[in-house]
Amino acid sequence: FIMVILIPILTMRTMADDKRQKTDQLTLTSPVSLFGLVAGKFLAAFFIFLIGAAIMLVYALGLAAAVNNSGSGAVFNWAGFFGNFVGIVLMGSVFISAGIFISSLTENQMIAAIGSIGVNILLCLFDIISNFVSVPFLKNIINALSVLYKYQEFTYGIFSLKNILFFISLIAVFNFLTMRVIERRRWS
Repeated sequence: FIMVILIPILTMRTMADDKRQKTDQLTLTSPVSLFGLVAGKFLAAFFIFLIGAAIMLVYALGLAAAVNNSGSGAVFNWAGFFGNFVGIVLMGSVFISAGIFISSLTENQMIAAIGSIGVNILLCLFDIISNFVSVPFLKNIINALSVLYKYQEFTYGIFSLKNILFFISLIAVFNFLTMRVIERRRWS
C-alpha cells in the first residue's frame, strides 16, 4: 500500500508540469510520435521505480545467507521472493501508467497525485467492492479487474500467464488513454 501513495508522487509531474509551464507545446509540435512521448515518460518513471524495487534483491540475498547459514536446515524460498518481486514490478507499472494518465488530464500536480492515489486505491479494492454486489455476473467482472487479487497469486510463487497479460493489458490501456488525451490537446 506504500506504492499506492509513492508512485503517484513519482508520476504527478510527468505531464501536469509540462502543461502548467507550457512546455508541452514543444513536445506537441515536435516530430516525436505520441507513442514515443508516452513510452519515454513511462519508461523514465518505471526505471526510477525499478531502482527502488531492486533494493529488495539486496535484502533477499542477506536473508538467504542468514537462513541457509542458520543450521536449522531451512532453505530460503526463492520462488516466493521472485514471485513477489515480479508482482510488485507489474503492479507498480500499472500504477505508473495510471498516474501518467491522470497527470495528462490536469495542470495541477496535487490534483494529479490525489487523482492517481484514488485510481490506485480503486484498482486495489475491486475485490472488496465485489463483496457488496449480489449479481453473480457483475461480481465476476469486478473480481476480474482486481489488481490485488492478481498480485496475491504471485506471492505464492505462481507465475500465471493470464495474470501477467492482465497487468500488461492494464498498462497498455492506460498508456493508450494517455496518448488519446495528448492527441486531443495536439489538435485543439
